[in-house]
Amino acid sequence: FPVYCQHHDKKQFLRSPRDFLDKAPNGGCDALCMEALPTCPRGHRCQQRCHGHARPNIHRDMKCPEIIDEVCPRGHTVQRRCSNHKADLCKISMQTRCPSNHIVIHECHVVNASCLSCQKKQKASAKAAREAEQQI
Repeated sequence: FPVYCQHHDKKQFLRSPRDFLDKAPNGGCDALCMEALPTCPRGHRCQQRCHGHARPNIHRDMKCPEIIDEVCPRGHTVQRRCSNHKADLCKISMQTRCPSNHIVIHECHVVNASCLSCQKKQKASAKAAREAEQQI
């Protein structure tokens, strides 16, 4: 049984119903669609198997699934899905010093990282200040 994909100008011969699943699962052919995604600012193309012209507006609302690299403010490479406006938080492990000069290991996206010792002191100070306020 001959079938023709108008989108890719491709002719295929299907011999059994199973061939429809293998060679034309979405109503087109077995090639990649490669239509431009109108919502993609980078001009990526549809990477799904051909879906023919059965659904002409299928790309209108499709979010671009391509993974792209960006650079975080500290110069590390982070990835994001093209359709997301912001990259994921940078999770590169960093070693910095807290205000008390203690070494702190933290993920890159953490700003003003403090060590556990300083955090305990800050909590104790805040608690003492609240208690002093309550006595006034």
